[in-house]
Amino acid sequence: MQSHHSRPTPSVFTHVATGVQHAVTLYGTSFVTSLKEDHHNHVVMHQRNAYVQELRNRGIDFKDIYLVQVYPDGDFDDATMFTNIVAIANPDGGDIPFTLTGCFYEFTIQGEETHIDLAYLEVARWIDIHDVKTSRCYDVERWSYDNNELIQLDIMIRCDD
Repeated sequence: MQSHHSRPTPSVFTHVATGVQHAVTLYGTSFVTSLKEDHHNHVVMHQRNAYVQELRNRGIDFKDIYLVQVYPDGDFDDATMFTNIVAIANPDGGDIPFTLTGCFYEFTIQGEETHIDLAYLEVARWIDIHDVKTSRCYDVERWSYDNNELIQLDIMIRCDD
């Protein structure tokens, strides 16, 4: 469990798994933003919350919300625009913007949503320490909601084949 300290401890991950196989089809909406814009305006959080509210208004049951961040090729910095997909596992064969398959490194984090940036720093540190080879063409977050303050977040980093 994440503590209330300003920096995550090495135990920020409640679980780390390698070679996890996923196959899920997602249904949702996409938008473009940069890390810088998201940091200042909380674009991803607002889009995710709006999508959750839309699902609830339509009476669609869901357990998890997925955030897929699709990164451009080449140099990437905090001003680079990239595609974000906010989605749920496909409930009824509707429009399909993204199919998630393959091998992933999966990091499970439990705690407050405000610690996500620090969690990503720990993911990067873990990747460096373990000399992991990954192209990072996209990351996937699976958000499990029990209440609005504490989350379980699975960060999935694609393994290079």
